[in-house]
Parts: sequence; structure tokens; C-alpha cells
Amino acid sequence: MHEDFVQDLNEYFDDHYVQPVAVEIKEDTIRQTSSSQVFNALSKIKKTATASDGFLFRAWKEKTAILTPAIETIWNLSLSTNLA
Repeated sequence: MHEDFVQDLNEYFDDHYVQPVAVEIKEDTIRQTSSSQVFNALSKIKKTATASDGFLFRAWKEKTAILTPAIETIWNLSLSTNLA
């Protein structure tokens, strides 16, 4: 049954997949984030938050000060290269 389900999904998405179109983002619409915004967001992570990346919420909470500059850099780089 599992193989049939997977096959059905593959067939569905083969027929319905649409190639994404790149969207030009004007420079004046890009909002950079600040380290205080990142720090506040990371420090407010709740114990019940799910982590699809497998990174424990406790690690985010305990290492907020260390992770903030890296997350800020990655986020802003993503925005500036239209990869958001």
C-alpha cells in the first residue's frame, strides 16, 4: 500500500508541478532585520515549539546570544540576494 501511495503522489505532482518564476524585488522594499529583532525572536521561542531541523528549542534559548549574529547575517544575505 505504501508504494501505491508514493506512486500516486509522484504522478499527481508530475502532472501539477509548475516551475517557480523568479520575482524581482525592488531595493526599496527589502527590509533588513536587526540583531535586536533576531535576539528577541530567538529568546521568545516556546518550549512547545516544534523544530523540523531537529535543533532543540533549549539550544536556541541557551545560545541566543551566540546564534543571533549568524542568523541576522544569513537572513539579511538571503533578503539582499532575492532568495527570501
